[in-house]
Amino acid sequence: MNPRPLFRIVLDLIAACLLVVGLAYWWLGNTAHELIGTAVFLLILAHNGFNRRWYGRLDRTGREPRGRVTIALNLALMLAMIGLLITSVVVLRVVFGFLPFDAGMTARDLHLLSAYWGVVLVGLHVGLNWQIVMNVARSRFGVLLPRGLWEPIGWVAVLCLSAAGLHSAFTMDLGAKLLSRPTLDMWDFNAATPRFFLHWLSIMGLCAVLGHHGARLLRRPLTLARG
Repeated sequence: MNPRPLFRIVLDLIAACLLVVGLAYWWLGNTAHELIGTAVFLLILAHNGFNRRWYGRLDRTGREPRGRVTIALNLALMLAMIGLLITSVVVLRVVFGFLPFDAGMTARDLHLLSAYWGVVLVGLHVGLNWQIVMNVARSRFGVLLPRGLWEPIGWVAVLCLSAAGLHSAFTMDLGAKLLSRPTLDMWDFNAATPRFFLHWLSIMGLCAVLGHHGARLLRRPLTLARG
């Protein structure tokens, strides 16, 4: 069995988790934050390298509604990551400390805004490609569960993840963060470090659920028309 699809998914999972970990700047400290950010961008480069054939199929991908949404989402994610990279060059002082840039509040605000949108867009991106993830999981770990249990367990997971994601979105004031509105919340990492990461992973999971079921809705009219 070809190990490459599983290897790619593991790398993508690591990148998504590191993106969330990078949000905990005041817990990590500057050096660890910058090193994690550098690792994320290296993994993003690897992801694009593994999926470079997608760029050559853009003309065919854009012929259907789901393809057009995928292109728009991937473009938005690319812009968020480019924004994160550009502001990193200005803001970060360890990895890019040799560059003669002075980070102002605008650059820091844009860096944080790009990171928040990155979490949401990565979740949606995962959701749009969830069928690929499930195909690899079933081919590798299908023997661990009877075939008839995959769907009910999946629906239970979707319901739990959606509820946790909604709760976390309100807890972390996600709307204000995505609109770059000033907030007074400061997370107490001394008291609840694990919950910080669970909240952001839940938000990413909720976005994945929305992306997956949104993709299913986009495919439905096409399926009916063909039927």
